[in-house]
Amino acid sequence: MEHIHADVCVVGAGPAGAILALLLAKQGHKVVLLERAANLERDYRGEILQPSTIRLFDQLGMSDFLFNLPHKVIDRGGIYDRDKRIMTFTMSELSDEYPHALQMNQAVLLNAILREVEKFSNFSFHMRAPVSKLLKDETGKVVGVYAMVDKNVVTVHAKITVGSDGRHSTVRRLSPFQIARNHHRSNLIWLTVDWPEHLPHELMYMLTGRNNLFMIPKFPNKMQIGYTFTKEEHARVKQGQHQEIRDLVLQYFSDLKPQMDAATEFVKLEVISLTLDHWVTDGLVLIGDAAHVMTPIGVIGINIAIADAINAANVIDRSIRDGDYSRTALVKLEHERKPLADEIQELQIRIESLIFTTNSFVSAMRPHLIKLISRTPLKNRLMKKFFFPVRNELKSASRNVL
Repeated sequence: MEHIHADVCVVGAGPAGAILALLLAKQGHKVVLLERAANLERDYRGEILQPSTIRLFDQLGMSDFLFNLPHKVIDRGGIYDRDKRIMTFTMSELSDEYPHALQMNQAVLLNAILREVEKFSNFSFHMRAPVSKLLKDETGKVVGVYAMVDKNVVTVHAKITVGSDGRHSTVRRLSPFQIARNHHRSNLIWLTVDWPEHLPHELMYMLTGRNNLFMIPKFPNKMQIGYTFTKEEHARVKQGQHQEIRDLVLQYFSDLKPQMDAATEFVKLEVISLTLDHWVTDGLVLIGDAAHVMTPIGVIGINIAIADAINAANVIDRSIRDGDYSRTALVKLEHERKPLADEIQELQIRIESLIFTTNSFVSAMRPHLIKLISRTPLKNRLMKKFFFPVRNELKSASRNVL
């Protein structure tokens, strides 16, 4: 059996894993990155980089890197009751320095990050490399993983192993961490069409009475549409071959009829909010969706994951330099990041109860509640939670990983 030795083994080459690998390699640590998939295409995954994430890239000295990649600027959004706008929000209301978000294809971002990290001789990357088991020493401490690399089983020995392998994380399943909450009452169907010429490119959420619509700009000139429904409605939606989605979209965007008639790709996403009791144990760390599955509300998941990775790089760097890979050394990540993730998940669930409702009274009251909120300071407080979810302590953490 082949043996690979590293300071850190990162499992999962999503945004969190790729950023973490880059920062650790820059710090001089030997990093092995494992990805179970054969490519980095990520359809209907997180592609909105919120203003707080742009700020983080700026603090890392990577803002030029980010803005040189193909992207679409999003600086505003609206909530609609049918076809009537009932709330407008602009990101400049929260920040003059970072007054917009970026929509960017996730595969483009990942490949760009990996091109950067592959410049370092202390980094190696393996695709089609699924992990099957955690490697442990005689005390039970995690010291790496068993993985399939080039069709051979290998052991990757590492001082610290990081699970960043997404919402269906293998590392989470193999870990000792317990699920504290697994909330799933709703689903989305995603599809992509051409953006209607008469509409501004902005985030849109449309209340339609029962099953609602998300509209997200997608580079270069596409509209990503999300159709909301409860778990109990899934059989009906599927049995109807998504005709009710076509009908609802055309009710508001009649000029999309050719695209909707031809649409065949309807991708289901389970709206899950998953919380663990812990993210860290001896020799093992979870970040991103492996540690906390976010719902699509606020299009925030990728942003929380990247912030996790930057903080994790700081904590792991200190742990390796001190020669201490215990939970005691690593738990700072959990202390700094988990309360914020838990707080946002709770907020997402509360908002979900209003968005994905089949209660006719709640449905009727939603527009009035949203109009009321739009006239109060609560509007900006909610915006800040989603567009600037990263607290200021990451400034000091980010400086240490340059």
